[in-house]
Amino acid sequence: MAKGPAPIPKRVALTWGQEQKGESTDVFLQLTDETGKQVSYPVGTYPGVCTVKEPTPDMNAQIGMACLAPGGKDTELHAVVQRDEVIILKLKLDGGLRPDPMAREEVTRVKTPGGAAIRVGT
Repeated sequence: MAKGPAPIPKRVALTWGQEQKGESTDVFLQLTDETGKQVSYPVGTYPGVCTVKEPTPDMNAQIGMACLAPGGKDTELHAVVQRDEVIILKLKLDGGLRPDPMAREEVTRVKTPGGAAIRVGT
């Protein structure tokens, strides 16, 4: 009995993409599969400059981004993996107060291939 080629295990890498537009930043989530194919999903436009930031462990997020805006209206974005979905959450920061994971709001959900191993980076 002839066997075909071994199946390629499904893998997905998560990264952020961004484009500065004046005083705000367009943010998108990039998913790259094991073949190198990349798909971008819009996450929104946020005031200020956004940079990749390691999320604190209590946020239970794989990747994070901080958008620092004039006047202290800062926002953090978190990508949380649950089964075959990546859930993007935003958290408005209030000065020096400790961020509360329960105060986050859902922005969007992105489906990943069922059974894919999801990791950070390319």
